[in-house]
Amino acid sequence: MDAWADSLLGHAYGRAGNHAQAMAIARELENRIREGWSSAAELAIVYLGLGEDEEALEKLEAALAEPPFARNYYFSYLKVDPIWDPLRDDPRFQDLLRRMNFPE
Repeated sequence: MDAWADSLLGHAYGRAGNHAQAMAIARELENRIREGWSSAAELAIVYLGLGEDEEALEKLEAALAEPPFARNYYFSYLKVDPIWDPLRDDPRFQDLLRRMNFPE
């Protein structure tokens, strides 16, 4: 399956309380990241669904440090995608947006 679709599925499992399934997807995404087939941004989505905001922010920071070609193009939706709403008020999330040069 597609890594982005897997991340959304993992997010949904986490939100539904099926943490075991969400963590299984997170482990698979971690393997893909090590192999260069996925981005930490996708993993952040799963942790966000699990309610693990700190881990989600750490993964976003890691994704920002990835080479530009490795970043998922959905990263460009960080400022507007409602999936990121739980992090919107966090100053670290706002700082990350600023460092990505999103317009104010």
